[in-house]
Amino acid sequence: MNNKNIAGVVIVVAALLVIGVGYRQMRVSPDVPSANTISANNPVSDLKVLSPNGGERFESGRPVSIKWVDSRDVSKASIILVDELSPSKEISINRNVENRASGIDGVTMYLWDGVGAPPGSYRVKVCDFETKECDESDASFVLQQ
Repeated sequence: MNNKNIAGVVIVVAALLVIGVGYRQMRVSPDVPSANTISANNPVSDLKVLSPNGGERFESGRPVSIKWVDSRDVSKASIILVDELSPSKEISINRNVENRASGIDGVTMYLWDGVGAPPGSYRVKVCDFETKECDESDASFVLQQ
């Protein structure tokens, strides 16, 4: 092999290595959500339910403090209860909550009167009224009689 052929082989091998490295960096595992995916488990989201966030017990008809943080300047939010046994069953608590941060670290609080949902296990879902981006409790809480 002459020097010209060796140089050509080296260039081809180098190009294949660059393409291979680029391919590995672009490849995404199916378990990793894309930056455009909005879900309760996606850390890209700016909206996060703080409480109730799972394990709590509340008495039906008694006030429940619902807290969330949203790092964006969002004016309104919707609050929904999601039935743990039937996730497609949603109960609207308030569809037009003023999203005004109160207190430390941009936390917004809504005091729900505890009325309108039968006893059961629920998660709270808070949604940006305009973009429809949502987050929900990490685990269920219990609303008891």
